[in-house]
Amino acid sequence: MIFNCPVCHTPAGELAASGTQTLFCGNCRFKYHITAGRLESRGSREIVHSAQTHQSAARTSREYEFRIAQPEGLRTITLRIPGREDRFIAHKNDKLAIVHAMRGDVAENAIAVINQTTGKEVVIGKPGQTTLFGSVVSGMAAGLITLFALAALDVSGTIAALLSVLLAGIVAYTLQEKLKPRHAISAAQQSALGRSTQLLLQKSGLEQRIQEVTADRRQRMEIREKLLGLQAKMQEVGADLYQTRMDRIRGALPLLDEQLALDDKLLHAYRRTQLMMEIELESSSAADAIPESLPGEFGARQAEIEAIEARTSDLKLLLSANEEVERFIRGE
Repeated sequence: MIFNCPVCHTPAGELAASGTQTLFCGNCRFKYHITAGRLESRGSREIVHSAQTHQSAARTSREYEFRIAQPEGLRTITLRIPGREDRFIAHKNDKLAIVHAMRGDVAENAIAVINQTTGKEVVIGKPGQTTLFGSVVSGMAAGLITLFALAALDVSGTIAALLSVLLAGIVAYTLQEKLKPRHAISAAQQSALGRSTQLLLQKSGLEQRIQEVTADRRQRMEIREKLLGLQAKMQEVGADLYQTRMDRIRGALPLLDEQLALDDKLLHAYRRTQLMMEIELESSSAADAIPESLPGEFGARQAEIEAIEARTSDLKLLLSANEEVERFIRGE
């Protein structure tokens, strides 16, 4: 499963099924520490920080405890999220990945929990969130100092208040941006990350296409079996009664067989390309591991795939013109 940066949604790498890994977003330069493994058990409890009153609602949070099985043993991770709603849907043996932002080489606040079994992701924070309170306090302090200074200069109260609020917001925002844990990278690393991101995007699209072709192939196999069964029943009742429809079935079967053969060829080409991408991605730990010539190699592979897809489209048109096949496709 491909991990997308929770901030800018740029592909940052492939999630490991188990263990720990560090992934880096080349776009916004945030680094993530990911703990993955099989869910052994999970628990949660509601924590009430302040009771509900006539003036305000109750302030609550929910604490979670995940016990994750990894190659080195069980690991327990505890998270606390504002609100009382249970936001995580996960069952025993689901493959989970828990994502933390990193400041330098240290894991900081939790960012997301990803269920690799279901594909569901719950974002629970942002990088640099731990410095938000300090940034807001600093902004408020700057605003108050400005307010007192302007009052001492006999500036209009309304103008002084507006300027103080504006300055407080600017200081808080600027400080928060400065304190976000962005990581510096070299130009060579940036270039390599850009190529890696492109590969991940292509691989994601390829995986989606493999799923679509596999589903189409399964449907065509079902149609072929139904046509053969229908043909056998017609022959048993009497070929003369159903001659026209049997002719249509006989005309459709070779087209279906050719379509299935092309599906197999297309899936083989897709999976070969997928393996090439995986080889390059897995060997890209060094900044310059992905060669510059790679786009040309994939371009040649793509031309081969497009030729097969073009023939597949032609066969689809021929099959859709056959009434018996069209009836099964529509489910009539």
